[in-house]
Amino acid sequence: MDPAPDSQSPFLAGLAEVERLLHEGAPSSLSRARALADQLVDDLPETPSGGNSDLRIAILTAKGHAERNAGLLLEAVRTYDRALSLLPDPGSDIQGKNRRANLLTCRGLALLALGDPASLERAIESFDASIAMRDMPEATEAECWGLAAAWLNRGDALAALGGRDQLRNALAAAAKGREALAGLDPDKHPPYRSRLALSWMKSGDYALRLCAECGELKQEESLSHLETAVAVLRPGAEAGFEESRRMLAAALANLSRARLFLEKRGSESGEREARESLSWIETSALTSPEMLSLALNCRLTEACHLVTSGGDADRLLAATDVVEEAFALAAEGRERLGPAADDERLLGELAKLGAEAYLIASPAFLGEFLLDLLDPDRNPKHFADLAAVHEAAVRVLWKGIAGIQQRGFSEIGSSDYETDRDRLVEWQNCRERLASIRDRFFTRGPDPA
Repeated sequence: MDPAPDSQSPFLAGLAEVERLLHEGAPSSLSRARALADQLVDDLPETPSGGNSDLRIAILTAKGHAERNAGLLLEAVRTYDRALSLLPDPGSDIQGKNRRANLLTCRGLALLALGDPASLERAIESFDASIAMRDMPEATEAECWGLAAAWLNRGDALAALGGRDQLRNALAAAAKGREALAGLDPDKHPPYRSRLALSWMKSGDYALRLCAECGELKQEESLSHLETAVAVLRPGAEAGFEESRRMLAAALANLSRARLFLEKRGSESGEREARESLSWIETSALTSPEMLSLALNCRLTEACHLVTSGGDADRLLAATDVVEEAFALAAEGRERLGPAADDERLLGELAKLGAEAYLIASPAFLGEFLLDLLDPDRNPKHFADLAAVHEAAVRVLWKGIAGIQQRGFSEIGSSDYETDRDRLVEWQNCRERLASIRDRFFTRGPDPA
């Protein structure tokens, strides 16, 4: 006989604890979830009738989620495969098909995250098998929801493989995802609106890549898809749904960046979209590294529009204000969320943009800007530990120094010559100071507190 319900109570309590730890999502919680799941699998008795298979599948599925969320992707694939091997052939059983489809999608997500071509091909196979389980008339809302997820993730895998054909197929997959969502009411459940908008955002990105990588004329299509994503999300954001607010900020930022790339210069519409994107998340920018990165990207995009939309001094100086606001936010993020919360590459781009704007519009303040960012003796909220910020500073300093040296003695005796001479000394001193800071942080290491 199978165990009586009471004998399963400790197992069910353990499964509930694994799911709670999964919801917490912290690295330590995921580690505890994996260990507890292993223990529960080992302790669950085998029965002649296989009556515990459902419980074993449930705990293996939870373990696979914990491994995937912790970045243990190969382990997650193996665990999902174990769970799938225990599932009986569902035949025409709708519940059995949905269970298998869910596991296949999760397995595909782990393979997708591995990212190598062989894993991406296997991910597509998993998503295709999941789609086949759910692609049926009279699908329920839950089935449509899962079907849309499989199509959208299939598109991600195709796009990751790259190339014209795969990107075109990714566009088609995103459209299939929208078809699956067509029978759902976005106002009934906010995540529906988010997934619909996500499909449009993905389509916009795939079309943009077809322009950039394959030379296809899909500029208007890309912008139209991204504008549709914004339109889908706006009602939810205005109604106060936090997820819609966050996604609207991302959609506006993506639209603004796409305009920069496709139009090859800044624009008022792109600048306006970048500013609006930040307005939706300004109060939550310091709640997580992901939100901080989104807020900093909004600032970077706004500054790019200012710098490339005409280049007059007022707009360049406005861009430096945006960059300095971004670094102030990044410094606060480091204090609240830890140094690892900041995206070093992103901060390097911000530093380069701000420094080049100062070099052109107000060179007298270039050295001050760079030392404020990188000199620990000058600013306790410095970024001297980030190599990308140093690299940006050095590149722009050398660019300024080279410009003065190229002018040489052509204006000797003039006030401009005297200004250049004094500035050259100042920038050389700044360069030497930054070199000593790099030696301190990257050769000897930072001084102890």
